[in-house]
Amino acid sequence: MIRETVGIVCLADHETGVPHAMACMSMKEGEGDRCEMKTAQKRIAALPDLNHKLVTADALHCQAATAQAIVAQGGDYLLQVKDNQKTARALAEAGMAGLPPFLPGSKKNTVAKPTARSP
Repeated sequence: MIRETVGIVCLADHETGVPHAMACMSMKEGEGDRCEMKTAQKRIAALPDLNHKLVTADALHCQAATAQAIVAQGGDYLLQVKDNQKTARALAEAGMAGLPPFLPGSKKNTVAKPTARSP
């Protein structure tokens, strides 16, 4: 968003950063047709194919309509879950109960070690 006036929703390739779809939005939040969430849902639905593609998005896009649009196009999704979806968060936490975290709880050694370079 530029000064809360206008912004761009961009669906880009994770590896290359190449945009696949872009659209203007005029609201960061809200339910209007030009808000970020609705604009992203429209762009996803307009894509010709998401087969063998993984769509990732932040918690704003953790919505049933977004997930359904991705699946309808043949894609998979990884959506961040926060308190905006309390039931989904509770289910995710229950499903992960007792499993080790991806990263350790404390950082023991955060200093990068130099690596040898060949000439």
